[in-house]
Amino acid sequence: MDMKQPKALRLLFFVEMWERFSFYGMRGLLIYFMVAAVEKGGFGYAENVGYDIKGAYGAILYISPLIGGILADKILGYKKSVMLGALIMSLGHLVMLLHNEVTFFMGLALVALGTGYFKPNMVSILGSLYNDENDPRRDPGFTIFHMGVNLGAFLMFIPIYVGQEYDWHFGFSLAGFAMALGLVTFIAFQGKHLKDKGESPNPELLNKKQIGFLTTYHIVIILSIIVLPLYSFLLKHKWILDSFILYPTGVLFIGYMIWQATIRESKESKRIVVYLILFFFSLMFWAFFEQGDTSLGLFVDKNLDRSMFGYKLPAGVFQAFNPLYIIIFAPIMSALWNFLSERGKDLSTPLKMGIGVSLNGVCFLIFATCMYFADANGIVPLYFYLLAYIAITIGELCLYPTSLSLVSKIAPKGLTGFMMGGWMLSIAFSHSVASLIAHSTTGAHGESLFGMEALVSYCTVYKNIGLIALFAGIGLALVSKPLAKMMALGKSEPIDLEK
Repeated sequence: MDMKQPKALRLLFFVEMWERFSFYGMRGLLIYFMVAAVEKGGFGYAENVGYDIKGAYGAILYISPLIGGILADKILGYKKSVMLGALIMSLGHLVMLLHNEVTFFMGLALVALGTGYFKPNMVSILGSLYNDENDPRRDPGFTIFHMGVNLGAFLMFIPIYVGQEYDWHFGFSLAGFAMALGLVTFIAFQGKHLKDKGESPNPELLNKKQIGFLTTYHIVIILSIIVLPLYSFLLKHKWILDSFILYPTGVLFIGYMIWQATIRESKESKRIVVYLILFFFSLMFWAFFEQGDTSLGLFVDKNLDRSMFGYKLPAGVFQAFNPLYIIIFAPIMSALWNFLSERGKDLSTPLKMGIGVSLNGVCFLIFATCMYFADANGIVPLYFYLLAYIAITIGELCLYPTSLSLVSKIAPKGLTGFMMGGWMLSIAFSHSVASLIAHSTTGAHGESLFGMEALVSYCTVYKNIGLIALFAGIGLALVSKPLAKMMALGKSEPIDLEK
């Protein structure tokens, strides 16, 4: 069997790499920029305010793909959605060059909107490269793609370092130029490598004039512009976002998927049920994982010995260790999945996800023990961070690429973009939950804690979520076999690459 990956994977790899450089570079600066004192160029927000804005931004960022997935499935197609999203994100990063709160929130809104068009549809294009759901190249291909994601994410240390050490807004601008490079790369090479993959499913509707000379495509762009002030407003009012948009959207989405499960034939119905079960485990994983640039970000700033090679690194740079570890471990995990597949001993996706959630718990239990090794000022040795992130990185590699691959395998025809967007919705919920968890690391009245008092607060919270994740992951692993049977994917079959 030829396990050679499609050539188009290289294009998607590099475009996603630059998009992730820009995305994580900007995101890695956010919490530090927002809580930095005004005299140091920041906004001087309280920690809890920063957590709320970060949580609202993450939630909007991952709600948007639900809409972007629907538009791609029904009207735009995947390629046009990716290009539109990349353009909007580039503008968002560059708007953040300006130093005032209005442009800051508008820039975040643009990035969130653009991500809605870009993120689910890049994955949908990737899934379309494989001939069928049992193609043995699929999981390794998604793992390689995820490695590209994290190569870009690792390079985020460049804008973060520039932002924290020199100028916040220059750091934001570097992220914008990287996104623009990704857009140019996609436009230049998509015709050669993707050919007709990802085109509009309904070109007549896409180009149909709706109002005067305005086509359906123009209307989509206009509506996108109209929604920007709403996004900007919601970023500053998380409780409104949660109460009137996020939670109702979640209820409607889950209700719609349950309805789909009742009207479809048995095989598709069972797959939708498995999808919904794994949806909640994905939410849990990311709610804990997203402490990385909220409470863990400030833990690094206040309680970690950041000295390396005789130099004290900026706190935000430590976020690059997760993608660095993925670059190291992704080829190993990809080789492992290939090794098991060739011997007919594949681990099911629910089992991989169960292992991933458990390792998430191990990570936080390592953080929870670091308080016993702190000095009198509450400063803990660097190796705790490095060791904990090995655990959560391997967990991420077990859960994230294989779960994305799963959705592209089991989604019924016509629902791929919607279900991929729905999977992102679980991550939207996780950002909202993550901000609540981060709140619990502050004082009784939301005040910032420092020294040993801060360390005890962080470690208490991390012990609790570590235990929850560990036992939830073990539980998922124990029921993985019946869940795998419900998916009924069958055995991998030889692939005719000429199809």
